[in-house]
Amino acid sequence: MKNQMIFMICALVGSSSLYASYDSDRIAQKLSNAGPRAFGSFRMFDAAINPQGLSEWNAVIKEGTELVRLANKNSSTAAKYIGRINEANNNLLEGIKNVYDNMFLPYVGQNQLSREEVGYNINYQAQFRGIFSAIKNDMASLIKEVSKTKFLQSSIAEKEIIIELASAISNYADNAIASIDYKLSAEKKFSIKRGYVK
Repeated sequence: MKNQMIFMICALVGSSSLYASYDSDRIAQKLSNAGPRAFGSFRMFDAAINPQGLSEWNAVIKEGTELVRLANKNSSTAAKYIGRINEANNNLLEGIKNVYDNMFLPYVGQNQLSREEVGYNINYQAQFRGIFSAIKNDMASLIKEVSKTKFLQSSIAEKEIIIELASAISNYADNAIASIDYKLSAEKKFSIKRGYVK
């Protein structure tokens, strides 16, 4: 009888872990599908954010945060983490839109920027690097906090979901910085003469 009880407890724990892994893996897969459709498959800023991809991305963010909220309705800590995810996502999307609208859209079809226009983009580069770096740092801090906290009431699923959401947002903030640097250095029209001068 004792052995049977131990077996049943182990089975329940195993079942919970399977569900937890399924939820976080499903969110991660949806993010990996929606992100490239919204922002570009490799380098960003070759075009504006794709509306359908953006809708899919935001739907996954909402689904993930809602799973966490429903499992931790009375947790102020969970509410705080959800708020940080939503704020970081909003800042990411606004930053990506502003980069394209200010740094690249005005010069579509233009073969060469003037020295003054190159100077504007250098200033924008520093400004947006700060915005995206702040997003990365906040999400890194959030991941650390979530990894240590014991606020969860049900399983490790919600902790994994928050980490997946924060990681995805952080990765695209990092890619935004790299993509700005790449476009300004690799595309001749954004440089003066032989090279791009920082």
